[in-house]
Order: sequence, then structure tokens, then C-alpha cells
Amino acid sequence: MRELDDPLNARVHAYITHGLTAAEREWPRFANTFRDVGELSINELNTHPDLGDRLRDLMPAGAEWGIIACCNVLRARNGVVFALARGMDHLYFRCGMTPLATIAGANLTAELGPDWHGVNAWQSAFGTKETLHLHRDLCVVAHEHALALTTD
Repeated sequence: MRELDDPLNARVHAYITHGLTAAEREWPRFANTFRDVGELSINELNTHPDLGDRLRDLMPAGAEWGIIACCNVLRARNGVVFALARGMDHLYFRCGMTPLATIAGANLTAELGPDWHGVNAWQSAFGTKETLHLHRDLCVVAHEHALALTTD
């Protein structure tokens, strides 16, 4: 299993903790540790609870839902983080260059890496049901992409 400081995961923690003061970076809740969702209180999260629940609902079979540095994430069984929920409305998927990202209105998120795309969880040009299906499909593609990743 890949650790969180592995090159394939290193940008996730850096992205989440960008903007924190040096003192805040020392707080245990911002540690580069994969935690069970129940370990942090709702006031310590940097993800709105509804958004965290949305990410959990999108989770493919075989993936794991947890917290890294106060944000909800999904990771594959090989340890590669492939989805992230942050703030009030943003979901990020490590889905590579799939045409599905364009269809879903996802934007490249270079700070996370060249294979990450961000979407607004609640707004779309599609209806609610269609948006949920697109996000679920993106999550499945991201999971498959993560399982195929290796460091060379």
C-alpha cells in the first residue's frame, strides 16, 4: 500500500494544507495521516458534512473513505488517493484525461496534478440525477485510474 508521502499522493496533502500557518501545520488534525471519518468532530473538518456524505455516496466498491488533514478523501486499495472533497461544494477526481471529465464540466486542477479534475458538486448544466450519475462515473474512472498508477 502506498503511503501518503509517496510521490503519487504528496500533492494531495500539500494542496489541502496550502495557506496554513507554520503553527497550524503542526496541529495533529492537519497531519498527513489517513484517518477514519469518525475521528474528527464536525467542527474540525474543512469539508462541509453534506459534501463529505456526497463523496461517500460516490465511493466505488473496494475503495476506502477517510480523512486527510481535515478533508474527506477516497483511496484505492493500493493506497493511491483518487478523490477529494473540500470546502462547501468542490469535488476533485484523479481521473486522467478521460473525455468524461469534459462532459461533466470538470476543470483541470494543476495544483493537485495533471490528472486531477474539479467539479462543483451541486451545480451543473444537467439535472440533479444526471449530475449525480456523471460524478459517480467520474469517481469510478478515477478509482480505476488510481489502481493502474505506478511510480517509474
